[in-house]
Amino acid sequence: MKKLILFLIFISSLFALDIGDKLPNLVFENQHKKTIRVDGDIKYIIFSAKREYNDVIKEFLSIKDTQFLQNKKAIYLTDISGMPKMIASMFALPKMRKYKFDVYFLNKEGKAYFQGKDISIYSFENSVFKSVNVVKTKDELENFFAK
Repeated sequence: MKKLILFLIFISSLFALDIGDKLPNLVFENQHKKTIRVDGDIKYIIFSAKREYNDVIKEFLSIKDTQFLQNKKAIYLTDISGMPKMIASMFALPKMRKYKFDVYFLNKEGKAYFQGKDISIYSFENSVFKSVNVVKTKDELENFFAK
């Protein structure tokens, strides 16, 4: 039991949002240079900063219909700031533009709120942070969104 409590304390320290925090009005840009304002309409933010987990998210979203994220009131947010700009513009962005789903990119303002090494699914209700679920596999993503 002590190990579980310590683990939960450790996990909660990884995230900059606390339960009940109101998410500030953030704006993110996607691979098509369109922006989205994170507001009360967003229920889930699927976030990962690691390539291997972004591949898991991509595999998961690739088999969903094109309205999946919209129907779930979710966005997919990733951090590519560590990628050299030339690589991003010449290779990564053109590849992402072929995806049937939008990929939004973490910016300076968002870095204060979204962190983690695995796949973090942030849950909101009327822009109020309710929980974060950490998953690692496509099956875990499927199980989360099957609810």
